[in-house]
Amino acid sequence: MGHSVTPVINRNNIKTKSGLYNIDIRVIINRKPKYFSTDQKLALKYWSGKTDKWVKESHPHNFELNKIIGDKVNAINGFIYRLTAMGHVVDLKAIADFMNKRNFSNTLNAYIENYFKDPKVKFNSMNTIKKYKTFQMHLNNYNSSIPLRAINEPMLQDFGRYLTGLGLSGSTVIKYFDPFKKIVKHAVKHGYLEKDPFYEVDLGAKRSKPKRDHLEIEEILELINVQLPEDRLDLEDTRKHWLMCFFAGFYYSDLRKLKWDEIKSSDLGYVIVGSRFKNEQGYIVPVHKFKHAIAIIEGQKGLDPEYVFPDLISDQKYNDKLKILAKLAGIGRNLNNKMARHSSIQFWESRGIETQFVAVRPGILTKGPLSTTTNSQPGISMPGLKNLTSESWAYRKDRMVWDTSQIWTLAIN
Repeated sequence: MGHSVTPVINRNNIKTKSGLYNIDIRVIINRKPKYFSTDQKLALKYWSGKTDKWVKESHPHNFELNKIIGDKVNAINGFIYRLTAMGHVVDLKAIADFMNKRNFSNTLNAYIENYFKDPKVKFNSMNTIKKYKTFQMHLNNYNSSIPLRAINEPMLQDFGRYLTGLGLSGSTVIKYFDPFKKIVKHAVKHGYLEKDPFYEVDLGAKRSKPKRDHLEIEEILELINVQLPEDRLDLEDTRKHWLMCFFAGFYYSDLRKLKWDEIKSSDLGYVIVGSRFKNEQGYIVPVHKFKHAIAIIEGQKGLDPEYVFPDLISDQKYNDKLKILAKLAGIGRNLNNKMARHSSIQFWESRGIETQFVAVRPGILTKGPLSTTTNSQPGISMPGLKNLTSESWAYRKDRMVWDTSQIWTLAIN
């Protein structure tokens, strides 16, 4: 099957008052022609029709016009060759669809907006959607009309510098480039871009180790023992919720979604089995040796048939109450939601428990040999939870699981 791709001028052979005529790309397949506009006009005296020099050198913008024409010719020829190489049918409709997608007036900003509307695009969680939307906001603030053809290494690096200029850390900048990369791959896959502009690009952003503030054990005991005003029962709830997050290695969002069917009874006591709100990673948390955790769980019984902690307040209101609580307890810094989880991890590591144990317990790993991408602790099967014994938690050869004799003697009592 033969084809030809040829730039032509004044294809309808008509005379205009302005003396300027449309330049089109004529594609012929199986003797049937179709024309694609270059959105350019030219006087006939400047047209030569010679390959790569369609516009004569006597025109002041011959280089630019020839590049515009050549880019479209090369794009169409390249698409035809790709279809042929992959064994797909080459027809005028396929080329028309390709050229419509490749329309030079298409912007990255509009593409991202349509990306959210694509029913085939799935997001893992509301947090993922929030990250994508925040990236979109930053990009639109940077430039609200970025042509798709303008996505290249200098543009990507400039956007990275813009994000850094907002005071964002290297890790946060990289985080916002993750959805950018995924959307660009989507555009390449669907023919809107010919190649991935991120390929071998150095964004210049470096991941920085985040500062994770935590409470020392003495401060946690102050929090437990402080006498609260009798008229502030809401602060009693706030303290209870923060301590439960500490015992379980939770964020407040994890506590909000904790259900009764995730609290299992074993011969050792209560064990929480579930997945984290942030990343859906599975975890197993034995809380049976924390007498305060046991008391909190027992006190929640009967309040709701499904959720252990119903009617939790917003994160902002919760953090506001934590600040008041910290002041009453004499803790000289701002207490917040995330400090419970960070304090839990720090508590175990400060007592000599290896990171490999601490990391598995709260369900924070997503890659590597300690990954908690399955809903089970290494060496423990989910169906076996009802028959969980102390031996199940022993340190075994080539298995990194909880050793109760090592850990629970250090628990807060």
